[in-house]
Amino acid sequence: MKNEKFKYRGNFKKIFETFIKNANQQKAQYWLDNLLQRQSYDKKFKKLDDLQRKIEQNIY
Repeated sequence: MKNEKFKYRGNFKKIFETFIKNANQQKAQYWLDNLLQRQSYDKKFKKLDDLQRKIEQNIY
């Protein structure tokens, strides 16, 4: 799945909100890093940048 290309979906932010609400920052960080690397073929993944700070501070 790491090398599989797929398009950005607006629901990604909801997924991260769920990870954070369930105190699963490690999983949120893993997937955020993975998705941010996909900016090379879909610039919409850049929208997830602001989640980095929220994950680090557990804001939700």
